[in-house]
Amino acid sequence: MVSTPAVNAVVNINLTNICDNNNDGIELYNLLLAQPQIYSGSNVTFTYYTSYNAVTHVFSGLIANPAEFPVQGNATVYVKVKFNNNECFSASQLNIQMTFLPVIVLKNAVLNTCDEDFNLNETFQLNDAIPQMFLASQNTYPLSDMTITYYHTLAEANAGVPSTQIGNSIVTTVSTVQVWARFQSKTNGCFSVAPIELNTYFPPKAINSTIIVCDDNLDGIYEVNLMNYTNLYVDIPNTINHFHVLSYSK
Repeated sequence: MVSTPAVNAVVNINLTNICDNNNDGIELYNLLLAQPQIYSGSNVTFTYYTSYNAVTHVFSGLIANPAEFPVQGNATVYVKVKFNNNECFSASQLNIQMTFLPVIVLKNAVLNTCDEDFNLNETFQLNDAIPQMFLASQNTYPLSDMTITYYHTLAEANAGVPSTQIGNSIVTTVSTVQVWARFQSKTNGCFSVAPIELNTYFPPKAINSTIIVCDDNLDGIYEVNLMNYTNLYVDIPNTINHFHVLSYSK
């Protein structure tokens, strides 16, 4: 009879002071780091699963990339430790517990600007979005603790590579552009990212129009809500534009 690998049946991994980047309750953990605690010998292969039936000794839910396993606060992983020279194996249960640091809470932001020249060429100052994005009452660390950088894409913002940063001032040539802001704590390095939508809209252009109103009670007095007829006397209407009615008597 050939013995199976002498593993620790249960291994507990307690991770404290972990950044919950992007405030989603999920962080990656490298399961390979726990191998010395599971088995101290050699000539074995480790494979990782999300389920294991102790009665039938059947594993299921193969974890394809154990080096980047997403943990939602806590997780249980089952490890198959098999000798390389035969089919004998043992099972170990890996319990992972994460304790997160205070998160950075961000809101999506929208910046609007009127294209008075009708040329879709407008300049935005991205720092103008900060009051929308960061509310002091919802965060543990103050705004002064944040390093704020901007990027073209979500992937670049999450990676935070300095060479992909864009400046505070950005010129757009289309009506809607999305960029991303990264707020990173100077205290612990934790970060969150959120989008900034840059909208360019045209000013309203008045056009001559005629509104026909019925004098139903023949009293010569007409009650008309001119706001209901905006589409008749405004070319290229936009919900961002605000209209005011001025009285005029002839």
